Amino acid sequence: MTRYYALVLAPGDVPRNEAFDAAFGLLSPCVIADARPSQEPRFDHLLDPEDIIGRLGKLQVEAIVTPDGRWHETEAGQLWDDDAWGARARGIIRQRPDYLAPRHVFHI
Repeated sequence: MTRYYALVLAPGDVPRNEAFDAAFGLLSPCVIADARPSQEPRFDHLLDPEDIIGRLGKLQVEAIVTPDGRWHETEAGQLWDDDAWGARARGIIRQRPDYLAPRHVFHI
């Protein structure tokens, strides 16, 4: 089984207790039906964007879903700890400083 992490940037005006539901709504269209994990969606962290910038490497994130529904992921051959992906991911997050960011765990 492989573990894959994605951050979902939920709008900051969503109450914290509803952030996981809002994140799932943004994430659902990005997941191909045949590739969906058999278990329920699982979010393991809820972070403010400023917390993510400093912890990005430790979070092992390989994809980011933005509030406009766009899926941003590592390029072919990149891993979560690649410097180019880290710079790109930080840029995506810095563009949305008022968003909450649940981290989703895929078990594939």
